[in-house]
Amino acid sequence: MKAIQFIKNRGVDAAKERLKVAKESGLDMWTYGWGFTTKQLEKALKGADIHTLKNLDLERAIVRRDKLRGRYNRSGLSNTDYNELLQLDKAIEQAIKGRAQ
Repeated sequence: MKAIQFIKNRGVDAAKERLKVAKESGLDMWTYGWGFTTKQLEKALKGADIHTLKNLDLERAIVRRDKLRGRYNRSGLSNTDYNELLQLDKAIEQAIKGRAQ
């Protein structure tokens, strides 16, 4: 299985969790028998356009955006989470415009 296929099958959140576990253990994803390395998964997560309008689940995106926005308002976000928040805002806005037409 390739890293991008893993993301499509399991979802972005599961892929990020697997990546986190692999990094914490110090072992590579290949060692776990996933068929791809940790670097390949990182690259796929960065390169994957996870918020395309075709794949966007608007309800889940809004819930995730609201959760990130709440954390941002309370205590701030990491750069990664802030970038995700910006991408979600943009994708949701485009999806709403697309559905209105």
